[in-house]
Amino acid sequence: MERRVAALMVAVLGTLLIAVFAPAVSASSAGSPWTPGHATFYGGSDGSGTM
Repeated sequence: MERRVAALMVAVLGTLLIAVFAPAVSASSAGSPWTPGHATFYGGSDGSGTM
């Protein structure tokens, strides 16, 4: 039982840290010359069909 509580506390703490620091990282790259993009992958999960 104690391990489950510890694991839950670690998960909550990690989520809070990400929620606090993710906007700061995003804002620091706001002046970047890069533009947002996306990628589409048409191959199989093992990489087949990509060459």
